[in-house]
Amino acid sequence: MSASIIAAKNFLRRSGWAGMLGLAILLGSPIFYATMVLPMQEQLATLKVEQVQLRRDIAKNLHRETKPAPTVEMQLKAFYRQFPSLNRSEEWLAKIYAAAERRHIVLETGAYKLAGAETGNLQRYQITLPIKGSHVQIRHFLSDLLTEVPALSLDDISFKRETIDLTVVNAVIKMTLFLGEPA
Repeated sequence: MSASIIAAKNFLRRSGWAGMLGLAILLGSPIFYATMVLPMQEQLATLKVEQVQLRRDIAKNLHRETKPAPTVEMQLKAFYRQFPSLNRSEEWLAKIYAAAERRHIVLETGAYKLAGAETGNLQRYQITLPIKGSHVQIRHFLSDLLTEVPALSLDDISFKRETIDLTVVNAVIKMTLFLGEPA
């Protein structure tokens, strides 16, 4: 054994547990500093820069002229503008037929009824469509409809299968197309 190893063993034996703990702290401190303290200092510097930037933004926004809050009447007009116009209802019905054609669904003669607004300015175009197709086709058709025509609501759907071995089902869907005032 070399003399340095013997000297180290004698030192550790004489220093006891308190000396070993002190030596461990002394050797572990640079590792702790490098892995914990330095990253935290970098993060603190970044946060201070962000804080200064946010304070500048707040100061700019305080001096900026603010718009008055929209009145209830303005909000209501904006709400009604979201709905398609009554005189463009044919375009929206064409989207329904196009979605059916895309999904290879057979549309039979439907019933269409324009109902006046009970309250507010919305007109309700009630549509009842008997359709034929597989259950999956009908489900995809309805999904397409509700995605492409956001002013459409699905009110009711009923399925009828003639025999259990048939994949084609007869369905009746009842929908309402909400329309705004004519433009």
